[in-house]
Amino acid sequence: MDRFLNEQRSEGALDSDGSFTIDSALARRKQSFFQLAQPGAYILKFVQAAVSAGASTLAVTVKRDQLTLSISNDQPEFTHIDQLANALFQLPSERGPLRHLAVGLNSACHETSLEVLWQTPDGTLAVGQDNVRVLEASETTPRLVVKKPRRLFQWFRGNFFVNEIAHLSRACQYAPLDITLDGRPLERPLLSRTTGSVIDKLGLTHPHHLLELVLPAKGGLRAHYPVGLYERLESDLQLWLGPRPVGKASSQTPIPLLVDGWDGTSRALSAGAVVCVPACGRGSSEILPVLDGVCLSPLRRNDFGFSGLRILLDATDLNTDLSEFALIQDDELSFKLDWVRERLTEATERTNRTVLRQAFLQADAEEDKVEALLDRMLPSLEYRPPQIGPTVEDVVASIFVDSQVLLDPDISGKQLANSRKIHARYLPEAERILALYDDTVFGSGKEGLVLTEHRVCWNAAFTGGNYLLWSELPHCKAAKLLPTGVEIGDTLVSVFSLHKEVASLFFDLLQAISQLDLASLHTHPPDEWKVLSRGLATLGRRNRVSYHPYHSPLWLAKLPSLYKGHWVEGERPLVAFDDTLMGGATDGFVATKNRLLWRNAFSEPESLLWHEMTTDKIAVSSSGVEVEGREIKIHLKEMRQPVEDFLKRMTYL
Repeated sequence: MDRFLNEQRSEGALDSDGSFTIDSALARRKQSFFQLAQPGAYILKFVQAAVSAGASTLAVTVKRDQLTLSISNDQPEFTHIDQLANALFQLPSERGPLRHLAVGLNSACHETSLEVLWQTPDGTLAVGQDNVRVLEASETTPRLVVKKPRRLFQWFRGNFFVNEIAHLSRACQYAPLDITLDGRPLERPLLSRTTGSVIDKLGLTHPHHLLELVLPAKGGLRAHYPVGLYERLESDLQLWLGPRPVGKASSQTPIPLLVDGWDGTSRALSAGAVVCVPACGRGSSEILPVLDGVCLSPLRRNDFGFSGLRILLDATDLNTDLSEFALIQDDELSFKLDWVRERLTEATERTNRTVLRQAFLQADAEEDKVEALLDRMLPSLEYRPPQIGPTVEDVVASIFVDSQVLLDPDISGKQLANSRKIHARYLPEAERILALYDDTVFGSGKEGLVLTEHRVCWNAAFTGGNYLLWSELPHCKAAKLLPTGVEIGDTLVSVFSLHKEVASLFFDLLQAISQLDLASLHTHPPDEWKVLSRGLATLGRRNRVSYHPYHSPLWLAKLPSLYKGHWVEGERPLVAFDDTLMGGATDGFVATKNRLLWRNAFSEPESLLWHEMTTDKIAVSSSGVEVEGREIKIHLKEMRQPVEDFLKRMTYL
């Protein structure tokens, strides 16, 4: 036994050695299927390759069944064909031009493509789903060629590359290189725009947002404005909180409105983040990560401490998930957001009312208009403790999960465009749509519900669009679930003809949101809020009733002439009722903080101060409502009693 044990303890002899192997072709197919799940997203990898390699221009031309992407650059990563061919089967671990190219080529060949070619002066790669071939050189500059098969039904629909063009237009707005699409520069909207009415009231000439801070950092975002924008800026409105530019740079057109961190020595900014503060910013802050010139999936944070900001964030040192277009919520991201919060706090400490007021006045803006604007803007620059508890977005997502209601980002572009057009008067462009219920047969989005962080909008056939702010729910009569829909603000929302069960879910949503502690979206002086709150409690959200600040701009412009001799300059129209048949708003009434003005058809305008009215001399008549022996004509019978209730409440101001 001892001899046997000693033999077993002896060292073993080597028989053979080897290694585990992976089918590289199979691995490549799996990478292609799972990395870029969105159709057409492969084109963004070539933009990232061009940016990371330092390219200056990128040109895209699209024919019906062929897309060509040309990069003007002679970097070795673009021309080493053998190295790129190997990378297709074994992706480099380091982020850079070679990895971007490999991921893009692998994905492109799996999108029902007939042929995918990467052409360079040193050779051409023909990339297929199951094979990769090296061909002779055919081009003087690196370029991608993607051809798709001509299928009968797709052929009649037109362009085969709709997804690619959409990705290019949406995600490459801040890429630091010149991009052309069929010979035309890619349209690049700025980080954020204010509404036209705000710009008009300030008397400024540029279409820019009102306040922006650049948080400096080494490296980072190299082009905070689209290439070529400097030549198009005409505004003199500016304020420098960093070193003021000197020398030649000072003769260049400055960047409005507020720049912190640019030393004036280069026209390309170096920033870790660009923070835009829109007028009336409310709700969660939106973070747009940018990696090698491409915007990744946006992040929305309610725990940031600042409300309603839009932040362009350099994501060079952050980690992405397998899709390569979304950030991982890890310690690196938390550290970067903490850095932004700290730098933002430092910058906003110097951005007080006096400093901003001086900047606007230097641009010859009218003083009284500037003061009103600052009232709306400065609250967004105040740090607040992070919000604790569920948000409107959380409640919407939890109630409508697995329902017929579409949640962002599953809402189609057509539905979004149609909904915003219908509700344009009271739905700001910058306000994100969280969910949409489409009550149309063909999915146009023209009828149904639109839910945002701040309001619900609805539109039914033949009734017109309407809305209710979530913060107004406590001031309206309690919502009711009826067989024909849901009643809120004395208005029946009957847009559930296709899916009756959505009405019950919507009612549950109203109940849940009414329990949230929501701040008012708009700040009103107490005397104005009394008028608005009493209007909401009595008149509700009927289609012919409108409330400040969402009156029709055309109606506001002609208001002084409609009530000539009675209108007092400087008073704000708070509640309005349109009694015209076609919605011209020439007949009806207007309530301000001091008076009631009305105009009957074919009659001169009239007015009364609130303190001139008494409750016992307000009553419904056969054709309207009598007030102090005078009559306000109201053709809609169902409106007469609510108007009487509103006027009686106003006598107690």
